[in-house]
Amino acid sequence: MFRARVVDVDRDRDIALLRIHEGLYGQPLPGSYEFPYFRFSDAAEAIIGDNLYIIGYPAVGGTGSRATITVTRGIVSGFEQTYYGTLLKTDGEINTGSSGGACIGEDFKLIGLPTRIIEGDSGQLGYITPVSRLPKAWLHMVYRDN
Repeated sequence: MFRARVVDVDRDRDIALLRIHEGLYGQPLPGSYEFPYFRFSDAAEAIIGDNLYIIGYPAVGGTGSRATITVTRGIVSGFEQTYYGTLLKTDGEINTGSSGGACIGEDFKLIGLPTRIIEGDSGQLGYITPVSRLPKAWLHMVYRDN
C-alpha cells in the first residue's frame, strides 16, 4: 500500500534498508499514521530448538495474479560464524521473495532477517541475519526515526 526508496544496500548480506515516502498512488503519508512494527529481540539468547516464524512475499505465495504474504515455521537449527558475526541456521522455508522479510520468535519480536538459503538433494538450510548484526548505521537510523 506504500512506496519506498532504497536508503542503503549491503550486497554481502543481500539486504537493503528502505524508507516509505508516499502512498501507493503518490498520496502523502497521513501525518498521524503510525506504522506497525516489531520490537527487536536479542538473537544471542536463541538456543537450538527455539521456534521461528519467517514472514515474506515469496514467489510461491500466490497463484500468479497476486503475491500474498506467507508465514513458515522452523526452528533454530544451529549457528554459523561469518566475518560479520554469527548467523542463525534454520530449517524454516525461505523461498525466493521471503529473503529480506522478517524472522520473529514466539514472543513476536524481530529476531532478524532471512537472508540466505543453501539447497541440496537432502533439503534446505536457511540463514537468519540477527538484528544485532545489521549495519550499525541502519540501526541508528531506525532508532532515530522512532
